[in-house]
Amino acid sequence: EVAEMQTGLVTAKAIADGLLLDGRVVLDGILFDTDKATIRPESKPALDVIAKYLQDNPALQVYIVGHTDGTGGFDHNLALSRNRASAVSSALSRDYGIAATRLLAHGVGPLSPQKTNQNEGGRARNRLDLSERVASRQTREKRRETLIKDLEVGEVREGRVVRLEDF
Repeated sequence: EVAEMQTGLVTAKAIADGLLLDGRVVLDGILFDTDKATIRPESKPALDVIAKYLQDNPALQVYIVGHTDGTGGFDHNLALSRNRASAVSSALSRDYGIAATRLLAHGVGPLSPQKTNQNEGGRARNRLDLSERVASRQTREKRRETLIKDLEVGEVREGRVVRLEDF
């Protein structure tokens, strides 16, 4: 059985903005078979975007963090989230040549939901996020300069008003 999930597709811009503004970004567009860590084929476009971003930012090291909804047993969900994060990490390394040392998979099960677990739409989106592991000052400054070129103070980005202190 395959669960149908309606999600958007992660973009390079969303990855850059999320990592700079929040230190993490939800990886929409990566889908799994129900209650399994099998990545569905329709996830390829999202994996392509993530891999390209990592290839374009070779100093970036990240956590790939797996999440689950709150249904089912806690230990099962913790293992499922870890296995899903590992599956994505393995796919990025195996299929796209991203060094495995740059990717650290970790599962948090239902402990840190990205979206509400109170409805099916939210539960369907509690899957994965990408969080920055190590950022050198030079790397942060370079990303900061790049993002500032594209932004104006007061602009609404990712539902937030951009403030100078965000940088």
